[in-house]
Amino acid sequence: MKNLTISILIHDIEKQTWTKNELKAKCKLLKSDFDKKKSSMVCSKCLYLNTKDHFKSFQWWLEINLRAGYEKLYFCNHFSDESFQELFKKYENFLIIGSMKCLPNLLANPSLPKYFKSYTELDNEFILFEIMCQLIVNECYLQNIDKYKYITVVDNDEVIIPQVLEKKELLSIQEYLNTASMNHKKNFQDLKCVQQGSTDLESYIDLLTTKLNVRRPRTFYFKQGFFINNILLNNIIDHIEVFLSNTTLTNNQSVFNYQIEIKEHKIPNGLTNQAFIFKIESKFDYDYARALVYLNKEVLQPYLRKYGHLIEKYAQNVDRFVMISGRANDFVYAKSTHDTRRSFDLTVHHPLDYLDSDKLVIYYDNNYLDESKAEYYSVDYNYGHLAHFRSHFSFTLPPMPITFLNFDVNYFNCYFRPILKKLSEN
Repeated sequence: MKNLTISILIHDIEKQTWTKNELKAKCKLLKSDFDKKKSSMVCSKCLYLNTKDHFKSFQWWLEINLRAGYEKLYFCNHFSDESFQELFKKYENFLIIGSMKCLPNLLANPSLPKYFKSYTELDNEFILFEIMCQLIVNECYLQNIDKYKYITVVDNDEVIIPQVLEKKELLSIQEYLNTASMNHKKNFQDLKCVQQGSTDLESYIDLLTTKLNVRRPRTFYFKQGFFINNILLNNIIDHIEVFLSNTTLTNNQSVFNYQIEIKEHKIPNGLTNQAFIFKIESKFDYDYARALVYLNKEVLQPYLRKYGHLIEKYAQNVDRFVMISGRANDFVYAKSTHDTRRSFDLTVHHPLDYLDSDKLVIYYDNNYLDESKAEYYSVDYNYGHLAHFRSHFSFTLPPMPITFLNFDVNYFNCYFRPILKKLSEN
């Protein structure tokens, strides 16, 4: 039995007319033999990357998804620019390039709000935007559900990064950083990656299945880590340094009740970064604050200066290594990797607040498409996360422990360094 394509004509009852063009409906035969499918692919949303500036890190986005272990990546080409044809050719064995006839050329006409407002049937362009994203992502998912075991849905400024550092737990990495700042280990070369090349994504998913005691079919929900741009990071580090210089601990001090406040401030391009409050509640927190200052001055800034010319060429906007993680982010949308034995519709966005974070079982989406039978399993930061390289923070986060500010050694050592080396040598 093979897949079928059925041609349908639609009849307008009121006007008593038929459509001139046929609607092509595809009936897919879903493979029951899961083990014979290929490993994994990425389905990305269509409605991003509508200016040339967005493409400065496009090759990097392809490379990091390659290194994360995906076999294919679906990219929706809704622009026309000759400068990227060579890049598409270079990655033709990795890219699946599609297009939507209903979308305009968003390089020539980059006003998305104006475009969506032209649809007068809905008075909320954001809802229309989300619905269109849903349809596009589900089209990609259903087109490939019979070919791949796992399909990940992300935007063009995001990537799900598997944790492949030998030292996995965030707490143990923070303990290492505290020790490193005292012993002057400058390059963290002793923190090794499990493998030197691309991640074995299928083995990684199997590991998550074991760790979470997951039943099949499954969807893994990766919490978001906001990577802080270097302007904001330096501002935070300056405030931490002022706090440390103005704070003297007593011998055997056991009570810690300090706060470091970073007020709202303007950054280039007229954007505003919201205020932050970091809490120091233990001697470990205090030492970690010291380690962050050391890390920025003795590791990150020298590295950025040394390789700045390569970063500007290949890794603009993704040269960020400190992220905000933890419960402070649970209200924020994140993304998932789906087992293709589930055949119902996907939702593009959903925050962890919608999940039962204690039982980690069922998530109901009543807003757009029905996922009432979906089982979502929330992945701990120790095993991986969604990396989101935002231009700025436009929302307010609650006061958080200083330990929510994490130097992502996994990204730095196992992804960023080797990808930059590969691109600069090719």
